[in-house]
Amino acid sequence: MARIQPVRLVTNALAAATCTRVPAGRAHRAESAGDAPTAYYEAGGAVPEAMSVEQLPDVAGVSRRRVLLPPRTPPGLTSIPLANDPIEILHVAPQHAEPRPLLMMSPILGNTTILVDRFATFLAQRGIHTALVQRKELAFHPEASVAQAEEEVRLVVMRSRQALDWLLTDERIDPHRLGTFGISAGAIVGSMLAGADPRLRAHLWMLAGGPLSDVMAHTVEAEYRDYRTEAMRVSGRRIADIRDTLRAELRTDPIRLAPHVDPDAVLMVLARFDRSVPYRYGLALWRALGRPERVLVPFGHYTTFLLLPWLERLAANHFSEAFGD
Repeated sequence: MARIQPVRLVTNALAAATCTRVPAGRAHRAESAGDAPTAYYEAGGAVPEAMSVEQLPDVAGVSRRRVLLPPRTPPGLTSIPLANDPIEILHVAPQHAEPRPLLMMSPILGNTTILVDRFATFLAQRGIHTALVQRKELAFHPEASVAQAEEEVRLVVMRSRQALDWLLTDERIDPHRLGTFGISAGAIVGSMLAGADPRLRAHLWMLAGGPLSDVMAHTVEAEYRDYRTEAMRVSGRRIADIRDTLRAELRTDPIRLAPHVDPDAVLMVLARFDRSVPYRYGLALWRALGRPERVLVPFGHYTTFLLLPWLERLAANHFSEAFGD
């Protein structure tokens, strides 16, 4: 019998003792899904050649490359700061010759690789391509209009879709087995991308929530606390008024895009004492999605990762089942 590492024994026991897996429920969703709003996130034009492809050293039996793509920015969005910056992808590929599934990923807030890089490698070792698409720097500032806030978030989704377009030119990727994986801010991006692109059909989102306006208004993350303070000072408005304006105007939002996602394709992980993406907004997204299967952990946003080895296996098992492996 293979020796089981003590840390894995501990995390498995902790998860079994404390985590609750709730099967998918079925609830009438408030609005009809209709067709996914793909046209709103299209830029047009042919898929361009990469600006550069840098092969990185192999890690733990998987190959890695850093790709820079020229963005296809629609004319109406070229004035957004940094809109024409290259799209950067970290593509982690399994050692398989035949076409394999692909997961689109986005970083957590404030770090481009922490946690997601580990998951990307772990999943690639199990036969799944992973593509970490770096978000362009968001130019949110208190003086910016609400319209610019929508354009910023829309660009995040558009650039991820353009990365997917390019990745699908790789014959090692199975175009019929595509999905998203994300943690925190990366999970929020994944949920919006899933609602905007029907090619993506399997998802696992850890510590996501919505609406964006409400998460930004109530998160304890320092970056957004500072933004709130400055926005109130500049505008002379209460944070509740700023939140309500954003809630009404943001079209690109997890809650608004949720009706376009198949709930049977989703597994969510929510933390009961999360204050970074407050738990009530995780539940709001879960309900908007149609009550998909979820796992509830009795921890906070960061202490959830005491369960990291168990979460890795949860992800591997979910996608193995979703992709028919």
